[in-house]
Amino acid sequence: AMKKVVAKNPRAILFIVGEGPQENSLKAMVNNFHLEENVRFFPIVNQTVSILPVFDIFVLPSLQEGLGLSVMEAQAAGLPVVASRVGGIPSLIEHGKTGFLVEPKDVNGLADAIIGLMNDKPKRESVGLAAKAFVTKEFSLEKMINGTLAVYEKYSCC
Repeated sequence: AMKKVVAKNPRAILFIVGEGPQENSLKAMVNNFHLEENVRFFPIVNQTVSILPVFDIFVLPSLQEGLGLSVMEAQAAGLPVVASRVGGIPSLIEHGKTGFLVEPKDVNGLADAIIGLMNDKPKRESVGLAAKAFVTKEFSLEKMINGTLAVYEKYSCC
């Protein structure tokens, strides 16, 4: 997808954050597609809050995913998210409002969503704000504590 993004916006930069078994194959893809000037690799970041403000868009093109904690962190930082429609991610994103969902392995859909956001700053900002409002409302500390207490009260024997 990044090759298509760079074709439309040659100044686009992709930050790949983290380390893992796919790192070498990703680096090989970057070389094969001649994207060395457009892709940066970062090791694991312990404090994601320190790196998220650098981004304009957060992309998670997973083939499988649990709840999607990184999506929630990006939303809390006010970033628009483009992510695969897998696992629990659709429960975090209302397509077109709090982010964008694409089918797994849909390179064209992923590229189109990214390019669309890159070319529309007001949309990036409105989706980012809606995402932040959603995660703040649905996953606030108070709501999480009350939910946990309700479970304990429901199954309490005394």
